[in-house]
Amino acid sequence: MPSPNLAPGAIVEVLSGPFSHFVATVERISGEERVWVLLDILSQKTQVELNQAQLQIMR
Repeated sequence: MPSPNLAPGAIVEVLSGPFSHFVATVERISGEERVWVLLDILSQKTQVELNQAQLQIMR
């Protein structure tokens, strides 16, 4: 089940995988575990689908 604090517009840090340590913006939540985020890569916004467990909400 998605974290109640995880919502579109939330700023998150990617904890694992090839985008580890990137900061991203949640775009949408798809199902119980998948989250679409926007990463800024080479000055362009790139949409990436990640598992919720790979993300940590930044406070």
